[in-house]
Amino acid sequence: MLVNGGIATQQQALAQLDQVDGVMLGRAAYHDPYLLHLLDVTLYGGKVRERADLLRALRPYVEAQLGQGVALKHITRHVLGLFHGRPGGRTFRQVLSEGAHRDGADWALVERAIEATCVPRCAAA
Repeated sequence: MLVNGGIATQQQALAQLDQVDGVMLGRAAYHDPYLLHLLDVTLYGGKVRERADLLRALRPYVEAQLGQGVALKHITRHVLGLFHGRPGGRTFRQVLSEGAHRDGADWALVERAIEATCVPRCAAA
């Protein structure tokens, strides 16, 4: 049996797994994709990674898609919520929303968006 709908946090998802076989996440995963990472680490192990590191791990995929003619906006719209509730999150979304639809938008725009979330200690990897 699965539960679908109304699950918004890691705690809610884990609590449901005590009663059902699976939890379907829709809006929560879209609005805060980092939630998927936290659940993956909790359920299957591994280390919690920084949001910027996770996004940078997508660079080869993003660049391959750009090379095939996919517009950056079609990729970045799925990560707009990655920094939800975090310092710079609004600017992150703004940089991507305003720039990803432009001709020639590439990985450099993603890096600019990541930099918008950084406190002074942040540097590109």
